Amino acid sequence: MVSLLSRGVGVIAKSLVGLSCSQAARCSSLPSALSAVQCTTARWFSKNPVLYDFPTADPPKEPPKRPVSSFFRFTRQQRPQLIRQYPEASMIELAKIIGNEWRALSEAERQVYIDAARVDILKYREIYKQYKESLDPLDEEVLKEKRKQTKQRRKKRRQKRESKLLGRPKRSRNAFNIFLAENYNEAEGNTLSVKMRHLVHQWENMTSSKKQVYLQLAEDDQVRYQNELKAWEEQMIEIGREDLVRTKIRKRLLKERFVSAEGESGKKENKKSSELAEGRTRGPKMHEE
Repeated sequence: MVSLLSRGVGVIAKSLVGLSCSQAARCSSLPSALSAVQCTTARWFSKNPVLYDFPTADPPKEPPKRPVSSFFRFTRQQRPQLIRQYPEASMIELAKIIGNEWRALSEAERQVYIDAARVDILKYREIYKQYKESLDPLDEEVLKEKRKQTKQRRKKRRQKRESKLLGRPKRSRNAFNIFLAENYNEAEGNTLSVKMRHLVHQWENMTSSKKQVYLQLAEDDQVRYQNELKAWEEQMIEIGREDLVRTKIRKRLLKERFVSAEGESGKKENKKSSELAEGRTRGPKMHEE
């Protein structure tokens, strides 16, 4: 009887744990079968369950990095020495010094860095060729999508910098930010964290009537931002920088311009046709003798 019961529990344990627990598959006695069932229930009902190790495809390896140019090789060599020589100089000032030193090199001195960069680029091409041959079609699709996302992020960062240089208006502030700007200097505390904690507590306990003042200021600032942004986007379209304008607004502004231009051309055509019709009705002028 005990043997039959142990066999039955062993079969149940094998069916339950066959996917994850290999030890339960070898259960042949009652104690081992019970321990296997206990292991499985712990996996199912514990607060921190152990995930099954299903086979997954390994992500494609990163492509080899392109070697630096001859100038950047020279920069890497000279920067540590210049930092020790000019400890108070900024990165921009150091870059100017390095650029002047690079231009002051003779052809022979500069050729050393050019030759080293050429050797590295030849090695890189060979390694990159081997890397491309090791990829399967799925890896190539994954890398293609990754490059596309990287390109889009770079484009957004470049557009953000260009928008700032071209005078894009600053975003509107919410009510709490306006409150912070007006009361930060008078807030209690010597550090940023202490001041912020005090200001947050003051904002949360503020009466609705006092808070309404900042809410109204935030609404006014939102109206200001929308008006300035609309004027700025119209200006960007005029100078040919539609790429910096929001997609929805760009389509609407271009449509409005097209409709207005079409209306102007229609008015000119109607005026011209009316003048021709009037000329045909009056007939040729008779010259008095």
